[in-house]
Amino acid sequence: MSNSRRTFIKTGITAGIAGISLLPAINTFANEYKPAKAVGKFKLRFALVSDGHYAQPDTDCDTFYHNMIGWMNREHQDNHLDFVIVNGDLVHNRPDLLPKVKETYLDN
Repeated sequence: MSNSRRTFIKTGITAGIAGISLLPAINTFANEYKPAKAVGKFKLRFALVSDGHYAQPDTDCDTFYHNMIGWMNREHQDNHLDFVIVNGDLVHNRPDLLPKVKETYLDN
């Protein structure tokens, strides 16, 4: 079991490093992508966002959430979204803050 865990961790670290090394290339294209307005061509449009980590120490989580909601609202305005899925790590080790995140950001 120890050997398989070690192999799993090494594989994960290698994949993570490879992914991080690709971020500059991905970010180069991310701001340039402008989907054509295609109202009527899609039956269902949705967005997936995650990992807000509200209340994580030494982070500007209010700005992160504000930006995330702004991006989703702009995408909905420009291309219509039927729904948005917000998953995973909404708060950072503070489940008592879930109502605040919902009311302050996600209800908007």
